[in-house]
Amino acid sequence: LPSTPYWTGSSNIEYMQGFGPIDMAASLGWVYQGRAYNDLVYSREIPSYSLYSFNLSLTATDWFGSPQISLGIANLTDERTYNNVLSPVNNVSDYFPIRPRSVLIQFQVGF
Repeated sequence: LPSTPYWTGSSNIEYMQGFGPIDMAASLGWVYQGRAYNDLVYSREIPSYSLYSFNLSLTATDWFGSPQISLGIANLTDERTYNNVLSPVNNVSDYFPIRPRSVLIQFQVGF
């Protein structure tokens, strides 16, 4: 199928530790996307790539609502490639880049 790699893979490692009323969790993730082709006749190759992510969260379990603050970083190494390409029209191809490094800060409270 177009844009479907033969190989994909992912892995995640997580560590959790309690510090009194605060719980900490940290994780490191990896995703692999193998080489693929954009259409059935292999007009353009889509290269393989690996992406890493990191997440850290702190949760105050003894507080009302167990508030949690999290920091997440996607594409930790800021890999620059593309995950799809449209076949050429008038000798011009459209490339779709992967998301660059992104940082997310999140605050949650349950009720």
